[in-house]
Amino acid sequence: SVGEEEQKPWPCCDLCLCAPLKPPQCRCEDLWIKSCDPNCKDCAKMPLFVYPPVFKCHDVVTGQCGKRCH
Repeated sequence: SVGEEEQKPWPCCDLCLCAPLKPPQCRCEDLWIKSCDPNCKDCAKMPLFVYPPVFKCHDVVTGQCGKRCH
C-alpha cells in the first residue's frame, strides 16, 4: 500500500505497543544497546545500571511498528 514503507524510527521492533486509535498510534518498547537508531528523534537512556548502557526510542508512529527483529 502507498506510504507503508515510510521510514520508521527503528530498523525493526519485537515489542510494539499501540494505542487503540484509528489509525493506531504505536511505539516500540525494544531496548537498544549503546544508542537508538539514527532515525529516532526522541531517544532516552534507560536508568538501568548496566554496561553498555541501553536506550529506548520514544517516537510514536501511525500504524504498526514494522517488521520484527527476531
